[in-house]
Amino acid sequence: MGGEYTAAVPTAPEPSDSLPDNALVLALDAASPIVSVAVGRGGSALAVRSVELRKSSERLLGLIDEVLSEAGAGVRDVAAMVALAGPGSFTGLRVGLATVLGCHQAIGVRAAAVPTLPVLALSSELETGTVWAVVDAIRGEWFAQPFRLAPGEAPEALAEPRLLASDELLAEAPETLVGFGLGRLPGEAGRRIVPAELASAALRLVALSPPIWDAAGLTRPLYLRAPEVSEPRPRPPIGAGTSSGVTP
Repeated sequence: MGGEYTAAVPTAPEPSDSLPDNALVLALDAASPIVSVAVGRGGSALAVRSVELRKSSERLLGLIDEVLSEAGAGVRDVAAMVALAGPGSFTGLRVGLATVLGCHQAIGVRAAAVPTLPVLALSSELETGTVWAVVDAIRGEWFAQPFRLAPGEAPEALAEPRLLASDELLAEAPETLVGFGLGRLPGEAGRRIVPAELASAALRLVALSPPIWDAAGLTRPLYLRAPEVSEPRPRPPIGAGTSSGVTP
């Protein structure tokens, strides 16, 4: 289901998989309508910054500097970095993943890609029950996945992510939805939760369920649907459809 983009093969050595409980972790989400960066320890955020997606291209590195400054740390104090892997904005995914990959290659920091949907589920702030994490896929469609929540545990996926039309989503998930842009869904049935940002929830997910620290995952964004690219039209053979004006 994931797509791949061309990127340099990670060259920095992979550190040990285990992280101390007090390790400083930086999480980055560059593909949601609200782009966010958070830094924290043990799943608790020390500093968070967010900005609208359309303003993020020139602000992302500045947001990283800001959260590190507020936390009283430098980039070399960070023990691990994660970027949300999607689904989400195609361009935003590539920017976020490439940013973390670049830090990994430059300073050898642990790095990993984390799927967006379980982070969304955790951002609901609900302790128990079932929640559907959804991402607007445009054209009246939604990437959706149900999760079971329990105190002190990472969200448990109850099914694979699917692409659903709005009416299909509302029929299958009539209770609790969490995601951005839910106002575009028809009707008002069920509970609809719009998170403020996702980077802080990503920190909590890493603490509850540490990822495999494999930077190669940063080269595989989870698009869940192929980017819309127009195939070039084949050129007609030279001289096709024309007349030389010469009668044999």
